[in-house]
Amino acid sequence: MFFQEPTAVAIRRTVQKFIEIEAKFTPRNCHQNALRFSEDRFETEFMDFVEYHRAQFARRLAVHRHRYVPSIPLNAEVP
Repeated sequence: MFFQEPTAVAIRRTVQKFIEIEAKFTPRNCHQNALRFSEDRFETEFMDFVEYHRAQFARRLAVHRHRYVPSIPLNAEVP
């Protein structure tokens, strides 16, 4: 459980709320909640995020390609 401010009052309220709903904190529920933070889920969602934004950028680049200066090859001689 989280509390909004690092004060004695906020902590006390959070502890009181915990006591009221303590029975909901079963091993199964705790395990289910922990799965939200698994490495597999993080990797999948992170890669989905990166791919989505890469595709968005590629679409914008294709639409506005005429605005960009062509890149110079790294091995090109500079006059």
